[in-house]
Amino acid sequence: MKMIAATIAVVSAAVHQTSATVVYGLRPYQITGIDEKDTADVLGEVFFLFGDRIAQSQKCAANPSGFFCKCEVTCEDNVYTSYNISTPFGLDHQYGACNPQGDLKHPDYTCYKGDPFYPGSAQVNKRYNSTAEGCVPYQPNPPYDPSCNWKYKTSKHIGGTWYSTPAAGDCSTHPSNCSWKVESTIKVVNESCVNGPLLSYVTKNADGCIQKCPQPTNSTSTCYLDCFFEQIWATPAAKFEKLFMDTFDSCPGRQPYNPSIAQ
Repeated sequence: MKMIAATIAVVSAAVHQTSATVVYGLRPYQITGIDEKDTADVLGEVFFLFGDRIAQSQKCAANPSGFFCKCEVTCEDNVYTSYNISTPFGLDHQYGACNPQGDLKHPDYTCYKGDPFYPGSAQVNKRYNSTAEGCVPYQPNPPYDPSCNWKYKTSKHIGGTWYSTPAAGDCSTHPSNCSWKVESTIKVVNESCVNGPLLSYVTKNADGCIQKCPQPTNSTSTCYLDCFFEQIWATPAAKFEKLFMDTFDSCPGRQPYNPSIAQ
């Protein structure tokens, strides 16, 4: 009987073996933790920069209040933070898109349509099944909109993974019944330190095309952005992954935000 119990215990431990994953979050410095917030692997962050932010830059220039044109809570002092998270249940449960509803003091993040307890994930290259699904906001039969194509093709090329971590499963607040844990906050760096080299790399290598545009200094023109995205698609995703990681590692680190200490 003891032997059977021991065997069951070993099998159970193997099935529920805890795995650790490094994830990255991009948000204002004063907003900490990942309860009810999205994070991503490196390529997931690269896609967000190119596919969600740069792809919308033309629309946002014309309509700054449009969807995806506003920063997350505030545009001031945004940082990338890397975390080491662990879970014995895997990260492949239903992903929930997580967004804030409040201000900097009370951001009120909520993850929608994700698993309410277990950490979820979504493969970026599988999130959009057509050019129309790359439109922001989604339009089943959109008029011609180049941003839909820029986002859709970039999702297929860059890929990456997004994660959602529901507050109900956080072991720091529910230690007796939880599904995930932040083992450590690894590093905090300024957003501009990481994104600057990524954008410069693409712009520099697309310059030959850009200079042929009627307005080569207009970074939100269709011609300029066509050149920009053609260069992205011509560059292996692994190149952007390495550039992000090398830049993140070399950027000066900041102390994680502590509200009790003057920053």
